[in-house]
Amino acid sequence: LGRSGSGKTTLLECLFRLRSFEGEINIGVENIAFSPQSSDLIDTFTVKTNVLMGQFQKSLLKNLWNLYHKQPQINDLLTQLGIPHLRDEYVLTLSGGEKQRVLIARSIMENKPLALFDEPTSALDVYHSKKTMSVLMEHLTNSTIICAIHDLSLVDYFERIIVLGKGKIILDTPASHVDRQNLSEYFD
Repeated sequence: LGRSGSGKTTLLECLFRLRSFEGEINIGVENIAFSPQSSDLIDTFTVKTNVLMGQFQKSLLKNLWNLYHKQPQINDLLTQLGIPHLRDEYVLTLSGGEKQRVLIARSIMENKPLALFDEPTSALDVYHSKKTMSVLMEHLTNSTIICAIHDLSLVDYFERIIVLGKGKIILDTPASHVDRQNLSEYFD
């Protein structure tokens, strides 16, 4: 958590090696799924293909196998996220909130030990934000999830809350010890 400009996106980009940094990170980028704030989906591909890209590997045979065998999993995931009707639509026709849910579906398909999400629900209404976070948490139970968020109503989904200010940690505490009212002081 933190105000705009506090360093949340910078931290996530450093973890994913998109920015240079001082210090040491002990997890390789191949073990990280990253869902950026601005969509990096391929507009000329369908939703299904973009989600399936979370399973793409160097082997053409594996990719063909995944293309066939992962269809039920993709359909189920899109249904849970409330966008099954978009399965065969091209990404360029989607709204911002629909793109965010496709990005989350792709990250879930990656199933990496570390999953980074930068404002994953910023373009969603309250209902879809909570539904999307529930789906995300349900599917990535074996992953460490780090989310940069502004929406204080979502803090209940997390075990730990870290508030950044001017690139530094100003609060680091278990979520169970946090009162949302007290968190709002970091945004005033």
